[in-house]
Amino acid sequence: AWHTMTHTSNQRYYGHGEVSGEIEHSNRRFRVECRDAMGYNAENSDTLYKHMPFYITHERTSGVSYGLLYDHLSRGVFDMGREISAFRGSYRYYESEAGFIEYYLVFGPSMPEVVNQCGKYLIGRPIIPP
Repeated sequence: AWHTMTHTSNQRYYGHGEVSGEIEHSNRRFRVECRDAMGYNAENSDTLYKHMPFYITHERTSGVSYGLLYDHLSRGVFDMGREISAFRGSYRYYESEAGFIEYYLVFGPSMPEVVNQCGKYLIGRPIIPP
């Protein structure tokens, strides 16, 4: 199953769990699975043990941010604008190996608000010890 969206040069992407390289993920592709990364490279390896099918899109021109949380734990791929189609132009996608895709859109409009709402309503927060 696939979820495809347009990618523009003013969009920046953050998240995806424990991944290598820069904190901003435009024009990168990640394989999403929980496995040991043999021959790990800190600059460009795929996700490690803590893969999280969630990322935040920040629109630089408007300053608006939103998050997408995919409620799916099977193996998959995130392509954040690396692939360019002759038919679609520049795009991003999430591909899942198993069945359907269910996702939640979290509107900020700022990045801290996206993180706060995702923790409050979807993922939960850790308990603060006494």
